[in-house]
Amino acid sequence: MVKTDLNAADPAVRCAITVTYRQDEALDFWVPSQMDEYYKAAPSLDEVLATATYSNVRRFLKPSVN
Repeated sequence: MVKTDLNAADPAVRCAITVTYRQDEALDFWVPSQMDEYYKAAPSLDEVLATATYSNVRRFLKPSVN
């Protein structure tokens, strides 16, 4: 399993996003399996936590232009 992390902040808000990838044997490359997000507004107690899960990943082929 592989994952990427993004952390960013400014005076108004901070966020953290983590995407976890898995090897898809049928497609023969790494695909996202889950994304976790966290947002916090600095002056308040409000926080947002979100999780997205991915399944049934498919390959889309773009038609060639001649």
